[in-house]
Amino acid sequence: MKRNVYYQRVFSRPQIMKQIFLMLFMGVSYYFRLPIEIIIRKSFGERYFDPVLSLTTALAAVGYPFYICNKHYGFDWQMLFEDYSTWFIYWAIYFYHLYKRWLEVRHEPSVFDFGKFSLSDGIIPDWAFKISALFGKVDNPRFSAIFVEPAGFFIGGAVLTSMDQPLGKFLMTCAVVYSFGYMAAYRLGDQAIMDTIDEMLCNEDLSETFIHDNPSDKGIPIYGRRPSSKEMREKLFNAFKDSDEDEDDDGYGLVT
Repeated sequence: MKRNVYYQRVFSRPQIMKQIFLMLFMGVSYYFRLPIEIIIRKSFGERYFDPVLSLTTALAAVGYPFYICNKHYGFDWQMLFEDYSTWFIYWAIYFYHLYKRWLEVRHEPSVFDFGKFSLSDGIIPDWAFKISALFGKVDNPRFSAIFVEPAGFFIGGAVLTSMDQPLGKFLMTCAVVYSFGYMAAYRLGDQAIMDTIDEMLCNEDLSETFIHDNPSDKGIPIYGRRPSSKEMREKLFNAFKDSDEDEDDDGYGLVT
């Protein structure tokens, strides 16, 4: 599809800061999604799944209780066993699934053989779709990722919090960020699709508004002054529509 310069410069570019914010949030949320995703999903893409980062994050989490229990008067072993036993059990489960995810990535088809999408965020489990169906969301990955998958961890975290287990608040935090992280991901997808649709509408409908002064029934506004001559308007419109300008070269490729 030809790039529409008018659309790119007038409508798309103001969205850049919103896009950047969503992408930054998605990047941060990745660390909070790890403790959940590694356990419930499988078949990650090799560029999405980072075993070193996943392992380093887990090791830091395992070491956290030892730091907390190291008091100025000595090490509090009672606190370690009473408060953090569920913590160590959870991360043991995580390490087991981390190993399984690593084996999957090693043995599944390689992206270099065009066998798999390297940035795949894994397969949503069947049970999540079954629960989604109970809410009338049949085969709806968006609903499953944003609500169903993190819900169990949030509820479990709430129960553990009531038992004064630090793991509870951690799981609740991860579940909330998990939900918002996928909300941002789907929002970015919506924006990309709407950008393409809006540009198609501009290509189809803008001529009537720009050249002939007929109001657009799609709601496309015209900002800026136009030549008084209809002939010059048509030439200018054709220059807008027929340009192959590469928006990525000037740093605005985020929104296309």
